[in-house]
Amino acid sequence: MANEARTLVTPEGNVIDIQGASQENGANAIIYPRHGGENQLFFIDKQIGWIISVFSRKALTVKENMYDIVQSDYRSLSRQQWIFEDNPDGTTVIRCYENPELVLSVTENIDKVCLSPFTREAHQLWRIE
Repeated sequence: MANEARTLVTPEGNVIDIQGASQENGANAIIYPRHGGENQLFFIDKQIGWIISVFSRKALTVKENMYDIVQSDYRSLSRQQWIFEDNPDGTTVIRCYENPELVLSVTENIDKVCLSPFTREAHQLWRIE
């Protein structure tokens, strides 16, 4: 799975997108309608625990505030590593390695990716396609 480009899809069918197709460190991970661009594709390795942008070759990273998700050069930080929990329904919970009580989530206004405490709600369940 690590060698194939994948999308991270919300229950509504939107995907994680690197804002503005940026290749810069600190660019936000947002939620956007799927258009097939490389800024919406990621190399995902569930065993190693990383999510790397196909377009920028940067890792999805939790900012130091432990809320915002951006891309940055991969440096093996615990904030760049993820624990993937596959559910029987085909969805995946993606936990932050540094604090596994926090999971990759969609913000309330459905436009950004963030970390939030796990509540089993749909905005915390992803399809990896």
